[in-house]
Amino acid sequence: MSSTEVVVSPAARREIKKLTKDRQKQTIALLRTLENGSETLMIEKIKGHPSFFRIRRGDMRVVYHYITRNRVVVLVVRDRKDAYRGLDDLDRKLLAALQALGEEQAGNVRKAGTI
Repeated sequence: MSSTEVVVSPAARREIKKLTKDRQKQTIALLRTLENGSETLMIEKIKGHPSFFRIRRGDMRVVYHYITRNRVVVLVVRDRKDAYRGLDDLDRKLLAALQALGEEQAGNVRKAGTI
């Protein structure tokens, strides 16, 4: 198992704060599991967005993108019924998250052609 740095975007933080306390605890546990590299997670690529992945646990969905091999940025944390709304603008969300987290990362991603 390898360790992965999980960075939560400001928008995803706001989504987590809107959850109930129980859901917040479940989400934090899920992100820690991702961080520890557990192989028990149900991770899939998002159809139509091959550079974005989602984790499914119960009714919760977490959408994220690999910045580097060992670093991911979480973009969406929602209930299953709302998780896939607005995914057409994932690239914009990623760019906004990277800019909020640091201009250097955003520049590296643009140069690499990810966005």
